Amino acid sequence: SWFDLAVLGHPVWWAALGVLLINDQLLKGSGVAPGWLTGKLSDFAFLVIAPPLLSALLPRRTPGRRSLAVFAIASSLSASSTP
Repeated sequence: SWFDLAVLGHPVWWAALGVLLINDQLLKGSGVAPGWLTGKLSDFAFLVIAPPLLSALLPRRTPGRRSLAVFAIASSLSASSTP
């Protein structure tokens, strides 16, 4: 197969996806948790979910695809959170 989707079956990946969905749909803006906490929770869950997802979507033959995915996601998050 061209793509390696096995990493998306890991329980940690699914747990982080659940945290992200619950945080974004139920906690943000509800007053249950402070805004700074829900923001950090989203950032952390995104950093767990996005690199494996991007890596899985890149063809297996792409050299350094895992490192490339981590760098791309970390730099985009860093750029978006810079004032």
